[in-house]
Amino acid sequence: MEKNQNSQPLAEALDGFIAGEPAYFCIPGHRFSNGIPDGLKKRFGEGAFKYDLTEANGLDDLHAASGAIKEAQDLAAQLYSADRTWFLVNGTTCGNEALMLAAARENEEVIVARNVHKSVISGLVLSGAKPVWILPETDPGFGFSTTVSPDKLKKTIEQHRGAKAVFIVSPTYYGVNSDIGALAEICHENNIPLIVDEAHGAHLYFNERFPKGALGLGADAVVMSTHKTLNSMTQSSMLHIKGSRIDERRIDAALKMTMSSSPSYVLMTSLDAARAQMAECGHEILQSAFGLSMKLRQELSSISGIEVFGGSDAGSLLFNRIDMSRVVFSGVRLGLSGYELSDIFFDKYSVALEMADGICCVAVVTGANKRSETDRLVNALRDISSEYADKAGKNDKIKYKAGPGVLPKMKLTPREAFFAEYEMIKPEKALGRISAQSVSIYPPGIPAINAGEVIDENVLSVIGYCRENGVKVHTDTGEGIGYIKVVK
Repeated sequence: MEKNQNSQPLAEALDGFIAGEPAYFCIPGHRFSNGIPDGLKKRFGEGAFKYDLTEANGLDDLHAASGAIKEAQDLAAQLYSADRTWFLVNGTTCGNEALMLAAARENEEVIVARNVHKSVISGLVLSGAKPVWILPETDPGFGFSTTVSPDKLKKTIEQHRGAKAVFIVSPTYYGVNSDIGALAEICHENNIPLIVDEAHGAHLYFNERFPKGALGLGADAVVMSTHKTLNSMTQSSMLHIKGSRIDERRIDAALKMTMSSSPSYVLMTSLDAARAQMAECGHEILQSAFGLSMKLRQELSSISGIEVFGGSDAGSLLFNRIDMSRVVFSGVRLGLSGYELSDIFFDKYSVALEMADGICCVAVVTGANKRSETDRLVNALRDISSEYADKAGKNDKIKYKAGPGVLPKMKLTPREAFFAEYEMIKPEKALGRISAQSVSIYPPGIPAINAGEVIDENVLSVIGYCRENGVKVHTDTGEGIGYIKVVK
């Protein structure tokens, strides 16, 4: 039966609870808004704290949902045409981990695109599954990973008939979508589920001018960061499944392990509200984002020395499955790396970009952006182009490309390496040693090497570049890359 998408069952349950003004002897300790620290009240006001409640009477329980939370999740499932939806309060990270735990057991093989987020690697450590890596295609000009080739996937499955699942990321951090329909068909012919990290694609379901979302193209499970491109709060995400190739009871059990047992009602309410907003006016919101982003693409493309990934033709972008709201551009012809260009934008013009790498910058346009903001970006880049027009030339900071390159050899599974005895050594002494940790350039959080892999010259080159140029890196130990953790 069709549900009323205009309703917000969780928000409404909270409204009723607050209106009753109960004497409150539950956690959290701030008691609605009575105990808010002055510094937080000044910055946040009282509103959010009133809704920061717990599993009190009539407010349901995320880990055993049967009331308002279940109704809210069911509405989200209906909106996305999923068979079941879970609200996530630990971001897409916990969803990726849970799906890996649900898909495969220790030493079972899982086919994994090499450009997956580090949370997928965490899922491999937790499950003990053995990754079979598949290298995505790489854009020759911008250097980042793009799509997973259906032909390459087909050959990989033929060589690994026992694989329990295929795990890819689409769209990528750079807005490129794989041919999900073709990949799903190959997987399903072999009775293998296709799992998609769709962290950057929650918006793709609401306007025909954008590439289609993975769930409608045959994916068996997707996890989406609703906060990234829609309007819920940071750290709120959704996990959707369709079909029966993945055991939903195993997902339930895995989420109880990977997600907080004290879920934030503020985050869950924001998911409920974001869903209702997209049901009511998602098409219009995305139409606004489309118009802003296409105008931005056209104006950036006209600036001397600037190259825009995918160009500014809407038909071509859609045909090539590129999310046009993710505007990726390069100032390499001006002699500027993406890192340098991003720093100039913020330090001199107060324009904050989503991310940068050695070649390009990424700006994410949503329906909440204003034309005045895109104008600031364009005008700043015109100034930069004029200033650096005569300075183009050799720049060592441009040499690193975001694609993973040649795969290191895997000697241990990520789980085996994670639990192995280890020592910390200088990277220059690590050639040929087995890494006991992942090293991820962040963002986008794609590992240059994973635990269990042999440190080779290519990996050392990436680490050296990051150290020399101050590129942000995440490791398991959080100690940067002055030392690297290796198996004894």
